[in-house]
Amino acid sequence: MKKRGRPAGSWKWLQKQVAVYRIVNKLNNKRYIGASINVGSRWSTHVALLKYNTHKVHDLQNDYNNQKPDDFTYEIVEFCSKEDLAGREYFHYHKDLQDGYELYNPIEPDPNYHTFGVKGLSKPKSHRDAVSKTLTGVQKTEEHKKKIGEAHKGKTLSEEHKRKLSDARKKFWSNKRLQK
Repeated sequence: MKKRGRPAGSWKWLQKQVAVYRIVNKLNNKRYIGASINVGSRWSTHVALLKYNTHKVHDLQNDYNNQKPDDFTYEIVEFCSKEDLAGREYFHYHKDLQDGYELYNPIEPDPNYHTFGVKGLSKPKSHRDAVSKTLTGVQKTEEHKKKIGEAHKGKTLSEEHKRKLSDARKKFWSNKRLQK
């Protein structure tokens, strides 16, 4: 098992490497299991999301916010082929659970379905619904809302985009009225 810490630049050798990986909190030994066809890029994305307080795995983000970046390690669990990636992620997820580790992962990986390197495919609806359910009701902080607002200041929407937004609002409110 190879370990790599920060900074992200030291992960260049992992570009285009297919592997199952884990992020480990050294203080509480809690883990996040992931899989990628480009581990170097994926780890850089994790670091950026955590750094800017936008990671979708809220427990991981909270621990990161309350600790130092060096309290987390990034480990390669197993290099494998694209075809085996989803199954190996599933295996290591369950192995860590069996070994008594607490995981940050909000949902169990699906061993029979993946979109690694397959353009135009998305996760099945059951997966998207499970992720959506874990994120429902999560409140953004005032600071986060302010950052979002700042990022959108000065942007001009195209007429087509305005029309699509208008149509979506009309559809939403007409459905709301029908439900009453």
